[in-house]
Amino acid sequence: MTWTDALTWRMRRLLALLQRARGSLFSRGWRGTWRRILQEFRGRPSAASQPRLLPLDWAFAPFAVPNAGNPDASVIIPVHGHLAHTLACLRSIAACGDKTAFEVIVVDDASPDASAATLAQIQELRLLGLPRNLGFVGACNAGAAAARGQFLCFLNNDTQVTPGWLDALRACFEDVPDCGIAGARLLYPDGRLQECGALVFADG
Repeated sequence: MTWTDALTWRMRRLLALLQRARGSLFSRGWRGTWRRILQEFRGRPSAASQPRLLPLDWAFAPFAVPNAGNPDASVIIPVHGHLAHTLACLRSIAACGDKTAFEVIVVDDASPDASAATLAQIQELRLLGLPRNLGFVGACNAGAAAARGQFLCFLNNDTQVTPGWLDALRACFEDVPDCGIAGARLLYPDGRLQECGALVFADG
């Protein structure tokens, strides 16, 4: 890497950090932003508090995901490549054992790899293939349009869920009658908190 490449990288990194800080100030305020900055410099959580993740290098063998005939919730996963992450995500969903009746919809946003052919072998998965790349929001909207559930759960393909995850999210709407959105507790692989909860801004 030349010194100009290094300088360009550092400038892009600085701009990205400034944008994140601006967004954090808007959503968290000064105190919340300062707490978030301090969190980055804390020590790593203990190994006992780190989530157990499924490996990404498992050899593929067909499996099944839940698919309720009359789903209460639709889990929508937009994907564009990164098949190993998608498979680990789906395996974690298959093993969760939640009581909520749900379906799983994977929206293949014109993946450049073998995602579509491999995902087509997963039983009970609703696979929606897009003819061209619509981007994250477009893929989410396509999945929402195909969903049969009353509740929509958008899940990134590089996440893995734990038992009870969907039941807990669904319970929010029973506990708080005017609840409009619920957000899960998201952890980094080393156990640090990424975010928790969700917020609907004034502009919707």
